[in-house]
Amino acid sequence: MRHIVCIATALSLLTSCTQPQANTPSEASGCGKAEIEKWQVDLGQIGYGDIVGVKYKIKNVGTAPLTIADVETTCGCTQANYKAQPIEAGSNANIEIVFDTSGLHGYQYKTATVIANTSCATERIKIAFTAQIE
Repeated sequence: MRHIVCIATALSLLTSCTQPQANTPSEASGCGKAEIEKWQVDLGQIGYGDIVGVKYKIKNVGTAPLTIADVETTCGCTQANYKAQPIEAGSNANIEIVFDTSGLHGYQYKTATVIANTSCATERIKIAFTAQIE
């Protein structure tokens, strides 16, 4: 009988120490969610040596502010411009990729990766453009 009381006491102590995990602050307060209106753009024919800006509209369709941490480009011929301020739920912002065609010829396919705090975690979102350089 004494062993049963000791086992019952030990089990009640173990179960009382186990509490349900609370939501992380980001889950409890909602999440940002990015929606890009047109993730791939065709620039058509552009001239050799031209510098062209490609704008991408990003909308936060989530319930908490969306933060763009970085925009990684894949070529020295491209540069990303964006505001590093949070995008409030329901609001829009622009990301511009500046493309310098100097030294390039023919068909070009360039990408960039938007790194943002979407879906309560860091997400990588691909954007792209094509061009025919004459």
